[in-house]
Amino acid sequence: MFHLEACFERNNRYFNWYVQNIGSKKKLSWSDVKLVLQNRFDVSYRTNLVSLNHSLNCMKQGNHELLADYMDRFSFYMSAAKVTVTNNFYLTCSFLSSLMSKEFQDIVQSKLVEFMRSKQQQPNLTSKHAPHNEHEFMNVYRDFHEVLEAVNHNLGYLEDALLKIQKKINSSTRPSSSSSSSSSSSSSSSSSSSSGSKKRKFEGKSAGKSTTIDMNRINNVNCKLSKEESAFLREKNKCLSCRVAQYSPEHMNTCEERKRYLARK
Repeated sequence: MFHLEACFERNNRYFNWYVQNIGSKKKLSWSDVKLVLQNRFDVSYRTNLVSLNHSLNCMKQGNHELLADYMDRFSFYMSAAKVTVTNNFYLTCSFLSSLMSKEFQDIVQSKLVEFMRSKQQQPNLTSKHAPHNEHEFMNVYRDFHEVLEAVNHNLGYLEDALLKIQKKINSSTRPSSSSSSSSSSSSSSSSSSSSGSKKRKFEGKSAGKSTTIDMNRINNVNCKLSKEESAFLREKNKCLSCRVAQYSPEHMNTCEERKRYLARK
């Protein structure tokens, strides 16, 4: 247990989770600790390979998610789903198409091409700006390890480019002050009952947005879900039992976590 705590002390992301679920509970046996760790970190323990592959296939980078964080999440599901990473160009295409926007996808692909050119034995014979050969690109990047190496090599540039795209998207979706003022004036000119109804709806949406979801609780199947957490998972179309796989009637018949829950009832 000493060595386990030392490992978590070096990880800022999960140390608080360790203290809350393991470190503060002195009477846990090693078997209990292993079960807690499996429930939190071993996705394949909580669901089956079909669901994991489906989740990987449907994965999409979040609008505010760093590229490094998304690569970790993608690689985690890729490993749990036991996907072949060599001689699998489809995996590379899936990763590229799952990035946040078409603009960012094109930027990442251009950096993959540049990195491919730089690794050639005689890179000076071919300009990095020349149109790349698609067969050459496929032969190099059918090994996903090559994709990871190329992205990590250009990570600083790509994170900066991603941040600019995210700011541009956020600024374009933010309502202008003129539209806010016109909306305010139209609300004041409406009838009192209509105004009251609109106000209640607006407050409900605001309350929904301000609700903080603790992902550590979501990912810990031993924690009982609150109404807000259940609503969050339903909105993401996730199974409320394993909290990882996409909900479907077929999954409900195979979900191991749901079977354990029903056996305890």
